Amino acid sequence: MTTFRVLLVLASVSVSLTACEEESSGLVTQSYPAAVERALDGVEFSRAPGHPMEVLQERVNVAVDAMYDVSNNATTWQEAHALAQEHIRNAEPGVIRATVEQSMAKLMLVGYLNPNTRESGTTDLALAYSQVLVDRGSPEAEAVLETVKAFGSGWSPADLQEVALGAAAAVEAHVAGGTPCKDCDLPAEVRRTLVETGKTDDIITLRRLDAARELRALAG
Repeated sequence: MTTFRVLLVLASVSVSLTACEEESSGLVTQSYPAAVERALDGVEFSRAPGHPMEVLQERVNVAVDAMYDVSNNATTWQEAHALAQEHIRNAEPGVIRATVEQSMAKLMLVGYLNPNTRESGTTDLALAYSQVLVDRGSPEAEAVLETVKAFGSGWSPADLQEVALGAAAAVEAHVAGGTPCKDCDLPAEVRRTLVETGKTDDIITLRRLDAARELRALAG
């Protein structure tokens, strides 16, 4: 899915929001702001080298504040999408907007779209937000894996492969460029046991790498 198509999908849903609200039941399968708590679980953004510390801190603050604002004010995925796009438009261009895009994409996927797979319009929107995470080099492979499992059967094989392989490559690059992971070279079964028991300092990294391996398998 090209960047142009991603923007087109996101914009088209925004334009038709009123009609969707009139026609859709706005099914919600979990309480909010529980959605933001799920999205914030281990949340991490792509690295932004070369920026001063105050900018890096500001981007996180702005992105997380946007997640809470959407979660506290949206009770349907249509409302959440409209608010998410508003936060993205209003964010300062550059590293801050790129970070807000990632926070909004993860929140929309984990909190609003994946629980509503039967709602008309969510399949294309889930693909578009997944592509945002891939394009921004987000390490959130678990969110993408959950989305691929929920919506992948409704995507074209090419789109599924692009998202799955892109998300896997992004998290692998993120891990390779970060703090050394002492447990990452252990056998798969050992790593899985460490994650299940929580007996590792690298639990989030191991979970993400496991998600990357599963995404590659789903890509075929």
